[in-house]
Amino acid sequence: MANLKNAMRKMRAQYESQNAPDELHQRLQTLISENARPPKRRAAIIWLRRIGGSAAAAMLALCIAVNASPDAAALLADIPVLGQVVRIFSFREYQDSQNGIELKLSSPHISGLGDSEAEERINTLFDEYADKIIAQYEADVAAVAGKEEGHISISSSYSVPVDSDRQLTVAIDTTIIMASSQQCTTYYNIDKQTGELVPLSGLFKGGADYVTVISDEIKRQMRAQMDADDDVYYWLDSDVEDWNFTSIAQDQQYYVNENGELVISFDKYDIAPGYMGSVSFTIPKDVLSDIVLTGGLLDQ
Repeated sequence: MANLKNAMRKMRAQYESQNAPDELHQRLQTLISENARPPKRRAAIIWLRRIGGSAAAAMLALCIAVNASPDAAALLADIPVLGQVVRIFSFREYQDSQNGIELKLSSPHISGLGDSEAEERINTLFDEYADKIIAQYEADVAAVAGKEEGHISISSSYSVPVDSDRQLTVAIDTTIIMASSQQCTTYYNIDKQTGELVPLSGLFKGGADYVTVISDEIKRQMRAQMDADDDVYYWLDSDVEDWNFTSIAQDQQYYVNENGELVISFDKYDIAPGYMGSVSFTIPKDVLSDIVLTGGLLDQ
């Protein structure tokens, strides 16, 4: 019976993988930076387009990630020490539906930092995020005018996973629903003591091989979860080598939870079939203790 369940689980995973929309599969394979930023940075924005008929029918997918962006880091680098009480509020609401494409967007602003310049610089990041989504939405609406297309729904909203004395994390979730769906989450991790936007590498000592340490722990957790639950399946130890998870990215999406633990985040389809959705892994403190940067966000 166990072997039968395992076989069915793998078949289910393979089916969902093969039947994921081509646009979504391409989104996982191709990162195209709107601002032509250097390689090995998460894309500022990702557009997926489907070619159909005699012209390109635009298919919008959005996943803006600035955690490792040099531009974003520069904006925040000179911000003085931030206050401990920060208010996050909806500054901009946008809703529109045309030509079978719908967009709902809620964009945040920050107040209460005790420094107007700091607030303006951080809020500029959120404004630019929203501006790019809306601009591309309007371009795609124009591109599909007069064509028969399926319905596409895009939503973008924010949440605050962590707001402590030391750090502020704002998460922006962008979801695209077509024949299937995709969700991208971007985490803005701000160190309140320095005002800096902290990339994953900024949590560890210089030269530390944090990628291998974290990746090995994630693989261990994957195997443990699959052994414990037949409904859990990750692309690991698969016969199809190209599907297998090998390691996190150097600038993988993350946040530090209120217990001071590192949480690594993956978007839907990144490391598992669609039915698993977006997944995350909490890395135990003892796994990272030898490589954590003294005084950093993980050294609390």
